[in-house]
Order: sequence, then C-alpha cells, then structure tokens
Amino acid sequence: MKRTHGVVFVCGLMVAAAALAHAQSPKLPVPAIDQSAVGARGFFYVGGTYKGAPGSELMHGQAYVEVVAPKVVRRPYPLVLIHGAGQTATNWMGTPDGRKGWADYFVEQGYVVYMIDQPMRGRSPWHPSDGPTRMSTAPQVAGQFTAGAVLGSWPQAKKHTQWPGEGAGKGQKGDAAFDAFYATQVETLISPEETQRYNQAAGAALLDRIGPAILLTHSQSGAFGWLIADARPALVKGIVAVEPAGPPFEAAIIGTGKTRPWGPTDIPITYDPPVKDASEIAVEREAAADGPDLFVCWMQKAPARQLVNLKRIPTMVMAAEASYHQVYDHCTAKYLRQAGMNVEYIRLQDKGIRGNGHMVMIEKNNLDIARVVDEWLQQNVKAADPNAAGNPYRMEEGWAKLPEGRKWGAAIGVDIAPDGRSVWVFDRCATADDCSGSSLAPIQTFDATGRLVASFGGGLFNYPHGFFVDRDENVWVSDGRVKGGKGHTVMKFSPDGRLLMTLGKPGMAGNGPDTFNGPSDVLVAPSGEIFVADGHGGETNARIVKLSRDGRFIKAWGRKGSGPGEFDSPHGLAMDSAGRLFVADRSNNRIQIFDQEGRFLDEWRQFGRPSGLFIDRHDVLYAADSQSTDATNPGYRQGIRIGSVRDGLVTAFIPWNETNTIEGVAVDADGNVYAGYTNTLNFRRFSRK
Repeated sequence: MKRTHGVVFVCGLMVAAAALAHAQSPKLPVPAIDQSAVGARGFFYVGGTYKGAPGSELMHGQAYVEVVAPKVVRRPYPLVLIHGAGQTATNWMGTPDGRKGWADYFVEQGYVVYMIDQPMRGRSPWHPSDGPTRMSTAPQVAGQFTAGAVLGSWPQAKKHTQWPGEGAGKGQKGDAAFDAFYATQVETLISPEETQRYNQAAGAALLDRIGPAILLTHSQSGAFGWLIADARPALVKGIVAVEPAGPPFEAAIIGTGKTRPWGPTDIPITYDPPVKDASEIAVEREAAADGPDLFVCWMQKAPARQLVNLKRIPTMVMAAEASYHQVYDHCTAKYLRQAGMNVEYIRLQDKGIRGNGHMVMIEKNNLDIARVVDEWLQQNVKAADPNAAGNPYRMEEGWAKLPEGRKWGAAIGVDIAPDGRSVWVFDRCATADDCSGSSLAPIQTFDATGRLVASFGGGLFNYPHGFFVDRDENVWVSDGRVKGGKGHTVMKFSPDGRLLMTLGKPGMAGNGPDTFNGPSDVLVAPSGEIFVADGHGGETNARIVKLSRDGRFIKAWGRKGSGPGEFDSPHGLAMDSAGRLFVADRSNNRIQIFDQEGRFLDEWRQFGRPSGLFIDRHDVLYAADSQSTDATNPGYRQGIRIGSVRDGLVTAFIPWNETNTIEGVAVDADGNVYAGYTNTLNFRRFSRK
C-alpha cells in the first residue's frame, strides 16, 4: 500500500511539474504580450463593392477588422478602435518598445475590442484606381509624433517627455523605438474626401454587423467617428475622440488654409436646419483665443445649426499636453458643443498626466491614459436598461366576449379596422398551434365594446400566422404550415369572409416567385403593393417578397443570416407614414428597416426580440417581444416596447412575466393596446391608466 501511494505521489509531482512547465509563457526573442485574458479572437472584412468591367471586377473599399474578446465580458458595449493617417491597427496592439497596448488593456477590462485597418490601408487593399497616396518621411514622423521636444514647432512641444527611449537621439531615426515605430508606417490616400467616404461606409457596415458599440478614434479618424455616428446614430453609444482631426474650417500647425468645410468633416454631415452645401454654414472667427498659445476658433454664427444625429451620443475629446493638438482641440470640442453635442473636453495635464505627444496609445504612460478612457466610459456610457421605461397602461381582462363554450387559441394576429375602433383577431382555433382538424372560425371581429360581430374561416387553415386588415377592410392572412393540401399561402378575404385571392401554391413549399415556405406575416402598402415576410426559422425561407396589388411577383430580398438585409425568422411587418418597411427579424434580436425597394436603411435592437409590430397613425411603434430570455437576448424582459419611429427611443414598456406569450399587437384610435397571447392562449386589452 505504501509503495502504491509513493508511486502516485511521484507521478503527481511529475504531472504537476509538466503542467507548470506547460503553463509558463514561452521565452521569445521578440516582443509578446500575455494573452491569458483573451477568450477568443478572429478577423473578417466589412464593406467593399465590386468595380470594373464584367470579367475584370475588383473589390474596392473593404476594411479588415480584427476582433479580440475577453474570457468574461464585463463592459456593456464593444470598442471599435480606428487609427489615424499613415497608421494601421498595430497602433493598438503593442508599443514600439514591446509593452502592452490598448487593445490588450481594454480586453483585460472586459471589453470586446474591434480593430480596423482603414480601407486602402494595411490589410485593406489599395488599388491604383483608388487614387494617389502619400508617405511621411522619417524626419516628418519624428517632428510631428516622436521627437517634439527637439523638432516640434508649436509652443507646447518642449514639454514632450513620454516617447519611449533614452539619449540624445530618442524619437529619431536610428533609435530602436523610433525605428520600430517607423517600420509600421504605411501609405495614406491623399484625398480626405475619398478617405472619409470609404471609412464612413465601412464603419457603418461594421456596426450593422456587430450592433451597438463605442467608437474610439485617433487623429485623422476623428472625422470618421462623426460620420459613422451620423450614418448609424442608434448604434453608436459613445465616442472617444483622441486628438481628432481639426480644428473646424481651417488647418493649423501641420497645415495651412481652409479645410473641413462642414466643420468637423470634409464631406456632408447632417445638420438641422438642413444644409445642402457647406457654404450655407455661416461661420465667424472669434475675436481672441481662449488662452495663451491657443488657436483662435471658428464658430457658427447664431443661431447655430445642430448636428442632430449626434446630439444624444456622449462624447469625449482628449488632448495631450505636449501635442500640437493642444493648440486647437478646444476649438473642435467647443464647435461640437455649439452644434448641440454632449462633449467633455479632457486635457491630460488636468488629470495629472503630463508630457505626452500625439501618439498617446504607444507612449511610456499609455496605460495610464487608457485608464482615463475606461473610467470616463464607465461613468458616461452605461447600458440602457431595456426594461426601464414606465408602464402607463392597465390590463383589461376579458374585454373581448367570445361565444359561450368558445375558448381562445393562440391569438397570433391582431389588427384594427379602418374605423379605428373595431378589432380583428386571428387565433388558432382554441389550440396552441393547429387549426387543421378544427371547424372553428379563427378570424373574428369585435366592436369597440368587445362584442363579437362576425367570424369566418373555419376549416381553411393549418397554422394561422400573418394578419393584416387593409384600408378597405379586406382581411389578409398567412398559413405557415403544409398539411392536407393546404398551407404556405397568403389569402385575401372580403370583410364578410369571401375568399378573394390566394398567393402561393397551397400545400407546396418553395422559394420561387409563386411559392412560399413558412410565410409569417403580410402587409399591404397604401399603394396596394403586397409585402410578405416569408420564413419562420429552421429550414424555411428568410426573405421579404414584394408583389403587385393583383399578386404578381415584383421582387424578393434577403437570405438566412445576421447581416444587413439578412434574416433569421422574419416574423412581423409594419410600415410608417414615410413608407419605410419595418421587419421583425426575431431570431436576430432586431428590427430591420427598409425602403419599399428593399434597400437597407437601419437596424434597431432596443425593442428586444420582436415577434409582432404595429405602427399607429402617430408613427408610434409597438413591438411585441415574446422570446427574450437570458439565453436568447440577455437583459431583456418579454412584453410590449413602445416608442416613436422618428427617433427609435423606447418610451414605454408593458412587461409580461409569462414566457412565449405576446406575439400579436395592435392599437386603436383611442390608444388602447390589444395583445394576442400564444403560449397562454389569450387575448387582452390594455388601456391608459
């Protein structure tokens, strides 16, 4: 027995020693940073379009993106890091002298981090037809970035002490840290207009793919941050602009003359009142600088136009003590505030962080500065509680009066008659999911008091699903399953129950111009054109089908996926007064917004995991969430979220504690909300308290 224990003990020591040896980091002859906080990493590309003659197409404008995720995510939104001119994502990966960079630091704090190589830069290919480029010489880089104390021409330059290295040649050619940094420099597209257009498109494409995020920009890419946020205001939760391109309207220190005619950008950005041409922005130079050694700012003449899409985004503009940006970044922050933005201007010296030049993310105290960023984000960019909006409604149980003995099935569809007060309901014949063996009439209409007026449709459906009442009170429904020669169809009925039209081939699944597979909803536009949300997850379709008023196929768009214009269970449809089509892309936890030709316009995730949608005559959106759980959509409770389609803000929430319940939703002219319950087989009205 003793010998056996001895063998076990010796073996245990050997195993422990082997594990210890395996756990120790390898000794490498090159800089390498501990990755123990990293849970996953990868890369992908976003954006890009094909150009060229048929057979000779090349992709232009795509952007390389590298993602690094922590083992435990502790911050509510990911960070998107965008480098400046002449640089690549290596700015964030480490320092020239081999220390930890901002990407690893932020991952350790619990952020998911995305790093971009700008289009036509680094791993994002440049083609000669993209336009001419420029390359900074070693002396230019030293004078502007790394050896300001010796070579800088601006008053604050002498304070530069934080570039890594020692000796008289620090920050210049021949110094190890400088040479390592200069080796990372790359060609930059000369045209600021083209650069900004490509980066706005790529940044918007990235947000469309990853969802809400915080933009962290540096230098040249400051303009990209404003433009990306302008294109996707609902998806940008905060902006950290580290020494952004500026100042507005006139170059300073490293350039001269007029520039950035739109204020913070060289290309159009949205103002209110609207601006068609930059010359419409009336500006004047202030009489004096805000302090010694500072640029005299250009500002708008009163009343100042507002950067309307950026007003709700918390923003920080940061400037380093010894950088040339210290001369004028106050002008950028001041201009953005005048234009309505919520901007905090942080001078690093006011935080006790001194001696930095422009390349703060790779200088000796780089992690101290990253800590300032993280602390500011924790204070100013907090995840909105998706369930925090108040509930101004009270429930009315038993409002709708069914015939004696008739019970509700899953009330999957609800809509309002053209009179604004009568209510139509589509249920599943007193069952959860099957009308195929029932003669009960699933289509029912109730007057404003809840009295049943009429019902029809018995024996016609397998799986009632989509439901819409048009302006002539014709009733449109979809049947989402095949059985007994029925199903996978959209049907149109007159108000008295006469079948007027059948779209699709009954009992046949398909993805052609005259077939459906799992149609989940139907909507008729004011023009009479018909839209069908065709698909219900799994192996069914994932597309939107557009047909003429007489049922002829016009077009279809979408496929299975999570990108813009892709779907995973397109479960509900609604249209606002501007004619935009809202699609409840349920299993992707979002609403996608399109024009009527299928062009993607926006994506909203703040309304939860939507099953049903309704937009009232005041352009208020009601989204029924029947599937959010900690597994499918963490942080979201089930219920009905309510908000304007004009700004996408959720202003009210009707919570519900049962699971897999509210799918159908509609609102009458008096503001009463009607909810169809599927799992618990019920139908209820909510009126204002």
